[in-house]
Amino acid sequence: MPEPARPLRIAVVAHVFFPALWPELAAYIANIPAPFTLFVTLPEGSTAEPLIRRTHADAEIRYVPNVGRDVAPFLSLYPALAAFDVVCKLHTKRDGLLHREWRLECLKGVLESRGLVTALLAAFAAHDDLLLAGAADLYLDGPRHVAGNLPMLHRLQDPLPTAYGFFAGTMFWARPALFADLAPRFPAAAFSVHRDKDGHLEHALERLFGARAATLDGIVALTRPAPAGRTVDIVPAGSGTARRFSHIYHFKLPLRHAPTAPLTHLPLGALHEAIGFIQRLQKISANRRAARRAALDASTPAGDTSA
Repeated sequence: MPEPARPLRIAVVAHVFFPALWPELAAYIANIPAPFTLFVTLPEGSTAEPLIRRTHADAEIRYVPNVGRDVAPFLSLYPALAAFDVVCKLHTKRDGLLHREWRLECLKGVLESRGLVTALLAAFAAHDDLLLAGAADLYLDGPRHVAGNLPMLHRLQDPLPTAYGFFAGTMFWARPALFADLAPRFPAAAFSVHRDKDGHLEHALERLFGARAATLDGIVALTRPAPAGRTVDIVPAGSGTARRFSHIYHFKLPLRHAPTAPLTHLPLGALHEAIGFIQRLQKISANRRAARRAALDASTPAGDTSA
C-alpha cells in the first residue's frame, strides 16, 4: 500500500455508551499506523474511564449529556477537532438490525487493517476534496432513505442535493471542516431525550453529513471487502452510487427468522430491499466463519485429531 504523501494530523473520536464493547473498538483503533489523538466521549455518570485508561492512558475523555446518541457528543468536540486534518468517528453501536454484523461492517469499513488505514490516509493526503470515507455496503442512497426525516432535513438544509449518500451507522473517516458550521448550530441542548428509531435531529444529521459532502462537490472513499483485503474506490459524493436498502432502521429482525406481522405495514418493495440487506449481512457473517475455519484448518498439522 502507498504511504501517505504528507503527514496528517489525525483524531479519533469514540463514543463509548456500552463499555463492554470498548476492547473491540480498541483492537480496531490499533490498526492506525500513524500518531493520533484519541477523544473518548462518555455519558455523564459512566464508570468506564478506568477501562479506557487501561489501553489509552493519554486519551482525552469528555463527559457529555446522554442525548443525541453518538452524533451530539461528536459535534460537541468540534472546536478541538478543527486542529486536525482527518477524524475517524466510531461508537459502540449495539442497537438496530443484526447489530453485531452491522457494527463489525462499520468498523471493518474504516479500520479493518493497517493496510486499509494507510491507503485511506494516503487518499486524504492526496485529495483535498475527499470529505468522507467508510464501508461501501453501508453507504446508503440519501433520497431513498429519508424515512421520517425529510421535514427535519429541509429545516437543516434547503435545497438538498438531488443525489447523495450517507454512512448508515455513522462510523467514518472525515474532514473536520465538513462539520464546521454544524457544530455551533447543534449543541447538546438542541437534542432531546427519546427512544425512537427515527425522525429526530441526530437521524437527520446522519444523512446531512453525506448531503453536505455532495453540496460541497466533494468526493467519498468507499471500501469494499475483497479476498486480498479491502479495496478503496473514490466516487463523487453526489454521484448517486449509494446503495438502496430502504427502511432498515424501522424494525429488528432475528438472523434466522422470516418476516412476521410487525413488518406487514411496509411497502412490498421496501420489504424486499430490507430482506436483501439482511441476506447481505448473513453472507458477510458466513464468509467470516468460513475464513476462520480455513485458517484453523491451515494451522492444524496433518493427522492431528485432537479436539
